[in-house]
Amino acid sequence: MKNKSARHKEENTFKFQAFSERLSTINIDVFHRVDHAYETESDENISYFYQDVEKWIVLNLTEGFESFIKEIKSNLLVTLPQVILHKEHVVDTLIKYLKLKDPLYLQPLLSLTASLARDLRKEFYEYYPRFYDILFELLETKDTEQLEWVFSCLAYFFKFLWRFLIKDITKVFNSLLPLLSENKPEYINNFAAESFAFVARKVKDRNSFLCLLLKTVTNKQEVIQWIIGCGKLLFEVIKGVNGQLHSCAEDILPFLFKSLSDSNLPQETLFKVLEYTIAHTVDYIDPQKSGIFWDSILEQLDKLIEYWKNDRNASKCLENLLKLLGQAVEHKNGKIVQDPKTIIQRIINLLNLEDLPEDVMLIVIQISVVILLSVRIRLSQEQASLLVKNSLSVKNKNALLYFVDNSTDFSLFEAFVLRIS
Repeated sequence: MKNKSARHKEENTFKFQAFSERLSTINIDVFHRVDHAYETESDENISYFYQDVEKWIVLNLTEGFESFIKEIKSNLLVTLPQVILHKEHVVDTLIKYLKLKDPLYLQPLLSLTASLARDLRKEFYEYYPRFYDILFELLETKDTEQLEWVFSCLAYFFKFLWRFLIKDITKVFNSLLPLLSENKPEYINNFAAESFAFVARKVKDRNSFLCLLLKTVTNKQEVIQWIIGCGKLLFEVIKGVNGQLHSCAEDILPFLFKSLSDSNLPQETLFKVLEYTIAHTVDYIDPQKSGIFWDSILEQLDKLIEYWKNDRNASKCLENLLKLLGQAVEHKNGKIVQDPKTIIQRIINLLNLEDLPEDVMLIVIQISVVILLSVRIRLSQEQASLLVKNSLSVKNKNALLYFVDNSTDFSLFEAFVLRIS
């Protein structure tokens, strides 16, 4: 067989890409994007809008865009004071041409809209709802390029206007919520969550924001269709880059887990939202960078155990947190479990608690079985022996039977289970 030519390409240049494949190549992360040279001119008096005009009159030679340039009178929009003076005309003209939805020059129009927001900032915010409504309409497309242009524009809105958006977070969130609905395609959910996460991180009153999110969703008909998108949103808030979590996760994860004990929140909705948040998190995170996640959930588990000892009404809170813990432990046969010892210690403590409700004890036993059977979780003989011994010592008959019935596939079942029993 001949060796491949040095010029051989793994993929054909003109290979057909399915819609889903094209979607996967879209990048709307404008928050870490480095400005181009034309965006960082030394002359601070030149507006970003005018710089963008200069770029696009070279790149887009369509009749429609030329008509727009003539109508906008770009020669009167060179400096920021000029843009501010003529802002009403600029806004009206942009909206007029955006409503035409002409794909031949839609990209430069959206780019110029983002540049206008960058120039005007606070003075642009009054026009934000009008532009948002148009962007919302433009998302009704299967054109992946158009989707990228629209969401990039929206992301720039969030980047430049976040200080004003968080002051009106209820209205902003309610306008975004339809994009998080399960009725929308998954890629719309994903792009909306990714772009809005930047704003959500900036909200200082996290409790009020979470309350807004949950109560808004709870009051909707067919709640489940909104839960999935909101779970994705909370994940995007804590998501970092390269398989690690964002620095804000050190505060937000403990807050979310603690919220499972907040009686003022709709707990059923919160738990369902967090199930999706955790599912995305454990699927994304690099096991070597999962320390923040494990520290957060285990520390809250410790606190909740102590709280339960004084208040048996906390059983449901404990049950929900343990379900999330089990979800993370079980993911891909224990893929992200780096230090099983810390988890086993908590499980053994729970197994030895008196009066633990059967529903809770069954979940503890289930986690015990998952730890023993997960091929990616490396246990020492001592750790496995302790876990088996304490699991077999539980007084709850149903929990004990569950453990014996489901641990037969454990590689050392005969050596540990049958010998100890």
